Amino acid sequence: MRPLVLVLALAVLVGCGASQATPQEPARPAELSAELVRYRGDEALHRLQVKVTNGGPGASLVDRIELDLPGFSGRAEAAPDARLEPGRRVDLPVVYGAALCEGDAPSGVSSDSSMRLWRDGEAEPVTLVPADPRGLVARLAAEECAVRAVTDAVPLSFADTWTPVGSGSSLVVQGVLRVGPASGPATLVRVDGTTLFSVTTPPLAIDLAEAVDVPVTVSPQRCDPHAVAESKRGYAFLVGISLGGAEPVLVTVEVKEAERSVLLAGLLERCGL
Repeated sequence: MRPLVLVLALAVLVGCGASQATPQEPARPAELSAELVRYRGDEALHRLQVKVTNGGPGASLVDRIELDLPGFSGRAEAAPDARLEPGRRVDLPVVYGAALCEGDAPSGVSSDSSMRLWRDGEAEPVTLVPADPRGLVARLAAEECAVRAVTDAVPLSFADTWTPVGSGSSLVVQGVLRVGPASGPATLVRVDGTTLFSVTTPPLAIDLAEAVDVPVTVSPQRCDPHAVAESKRGYAFLVGISLGGAEPVLVTVEVKEAERSVLLAGLLERCGL
């Protein structure tokens, strides 16, 4: 009987040891990675997207993000409250600050962007280095500094008066683009249409030492109702200006809110909407 008693005693001891064992450690937190991207709809909003990928085994709720972009003022912040499932990715929109410029060139731009991400109500953030495989940060800074150099040197605006001409399918709307005088050597080289309107002008290669009024004729470029309703840049025309003989820079010149109804009425009539 003694061997049997010994076996039972060992079994009891093993059972007691198992009941007092330290609980298993929780699963490792989700492994997150990030990438900077930008879509057409972000342009007018001075916004980019942080594409966050969850490579771990568990879901996370993203509470808040902070993004530092070298070469841009301030810190981009957002509170997306976005659920990130395992193996999935989500775009988190962030409005970023103004580019830091020296003349028409960026200052302090680098690829060393960093991001802090808070999730699941935790007090401490996860720190990530977002990938930028397309050089988005440098490109945005270069574009913004070039545009700022033009707008600082050359006044640009549409006159307040837009006039419908004709009717029905032949209707156009005529307006005036006011340009200059420039603070230095500058030339007006082009005016481009928008997602909704095409534009025609006289031949352009105009020196801007003096202010000029350029007649523009606008007609519909899109008539499908979806495009008309969803367009975010329908009244933002692009004007090409060359400073000192350099490559032209495209600058956005928007029709004032109060004048847009004239262009829209012309579009609706010509498109039969």
